Amino acid sequence: KEPYFLIGTTNKNSYLLAKKIGWFDACHLTNFVKIINLENILKKKGNNKIIIALARKAFKIFSIFASKFWRISTDNEISVVKISIFDGQIDEFWQEASKDYKNIIVRDRKYLNWRFVDCSDKKYDIYVAKKEGKMQGYIVFRYGENKDLKYGYIVDILVKQNDKKIIRCLISQAVKSLTLKKVDLITCLIAAYNKFYKAALRKSGFIYRGHTVKVVGYNNCLQCSEEDLKDNHSWFMTRGDSDIDTWLG
Repeated sequence: KEPYFLIGTTNKNSYLLAKKIGWFDACHLTNFVKIINLENILKKKGNNKIIIALARKAFKIFSIFASKFWRISTDNEISVVKISIFDGQIDEFWQEASKDYKNIIVRDRKYLNWRFVDCSDKKYDIYVAKKEGKMQGYIVFRYGENKDLKYGYIVDILVKQNDKKIIRCLISQAVKSLTLKKVDLITCLIAAYNKFYKAALRKSGFIYRGHTVKVVGYNNCLQCSEEDLKDNHSWFMTRGDSDIDTWLG
């Protein structure tokens, strides 16, 4: 059975090729970064001890000031717990949350377990947020090393649109867990035009890195509205929706 719609991330060369054979721009993914260990990052980039010492002091002062805005988010009514497998609750949550998104890859139990639990070469940490015993969102992240730096990757996250308390609790949990693993920085690749998620990341101390990944699509279905598929603002995607995470450290 042929797929109705094809979608994929690109690099510079594959993007040009895709455009030539009829693929169109679907959306962009932007990279947000939270620096945890600036000193170690600078050491890897250079060996000027004076610059490193000055940057360390400046970052410490900045962190003290910014901590007033970047506090770890907690809520007595919300519990964030680690799970090893997605169960039937994710299907109930997906049925409700999916109504808030126009173009999004299905995130049901079958898909999420295939993508993050049964994966053989990566170890993911999965946390879900619950309120009154009912799932309200989840986040998936992992530890990795790349170019002598220790990374934390937020690979996937989903909450109901505008549920600010839930998303802040989930991001806070990821930051806390990855900081304990001594990462140098945490990155989150996410849909460029979703203001809600971008605002939540910024309030948690993430900054826009200025790096984007172009996502292209091909419509293979006469019943599908190509106009809707070409609407960048209608898409929600994360790193986990592509193969980017499969070849990173």
